[in-house]
Amino acid sequence: MGLSVEDRLDIYDLFARYCQYVDAGRAAEWVALFTDDGCFDIAGQMTLRGAEQLAGMPAMLAENSGGKWRHQITDIMIDAGTSEDVAIIGASGLVTDWNNGGRALMFSNYDATLRKTGGRWKIEKLTATMMGG
Repeated sequence: MGLSVEDRLDIYDLFARYCQYVDAGRAAEWVALFTDDGCFDIAGQMTLRGAEQLAGMPAMLAENSGGKWRHQITDIMIDAGTSEDVAIIGASGLVTDWNNGGRALMFSNYDATLRKTGGRWKIEKLTATMMGG
């Protein structure tokens, strides 16, 4: 069971929107990238589950960064899951700090489970494991 080229492009777009929306403080659009019970976990630091908790993340980032941190998710590996509506993701994440000339602030490994619901891929669970910074 594989994923179509269209599915793969949709998943790349999902992660581009994830970065753009969280950096721009677009909470409602960022939350809409997750399933209703979606989970964002920063390993060992915090877990946000469901729309209400997730909605606070973009504002928290804007407050901590003065709106000048930028997320990049790269090296996205996409594998089919246990059914045609599940995808398993591995990726690399980089946050740069433009208060400081764009220096690297942190690097993380991302592991995610996506679910296709209503014809759209959404994040069911995303775990970021920080590698230093």
